[in-house]
Amino acid sequence: MEKKKTPIKKKRRIRWLLYMVFWLALAGSFGWLAIDQAALYSALRNDIEQVKVEIERAVSAHEELERQIAFIGSDAYIERQARERLGLVKPTEIIFRNIAR
Repeated sequence: MEKKKTPIKKKRRIRWLLYMVFWLALAGSFGWLAIDQAALYSALRNDIEQVKVEIERAVSAHEELERQIAFIGSDAYIERQARERLGLVKPTEIIFRNIAR
């Protein structure tokens, strides 16, 4: 003889299946959210690293420009420009020119 399932057992089984479906869906959504957040975190970390590299380049360029500004204000720069652009010499110097050109 085959036992028939009583309506109460059938309801319990349906309720149990619904609970399992609910908890699996909840766990799946949390898992999906965790994976999505991990990917976002990784992307943001990469962006931070790129910005750090750009900051280092900008600081280096700024330091180089500061050195150039300091050099431009020096007497050595002014003397070099006077010699190269204006062809000036000190009174005690003798100029030798190549006239073969």
